[in-house]
Amino acid sequence: MIFEMNPDTITLNDLQNGRYIQVNEHFSEMLEYSKEEVIGKIPLELGIWNNRKDREKVMEILAKDGIVRDYEVQFKRKVERW
Repeated sequence: MIFEMNPDTITLNDLQNGRYIQVNEHFSEMLEYSKEEVIGKIPLELGIWNNRKDREKVMEILAKDGIVRDYEVQFKRKVERW
């Protein structure tokens, strides 16, 4: 329940391959993907990274610490708006 109700975007990913195990409601609303569209996929399949360097930094932090906290990035929505 805390996971779902959190106003921040939270995801659980497999550290070996990056696949989404779970995403919270805020993630789904923000990026306009249903949970079913996301679970089991890797972020690169969805094309959500706005900046490749952000992804590299996040992966570096994950490798070092096993968790990413307080690191802000911009993602692309499922359908870009102009």
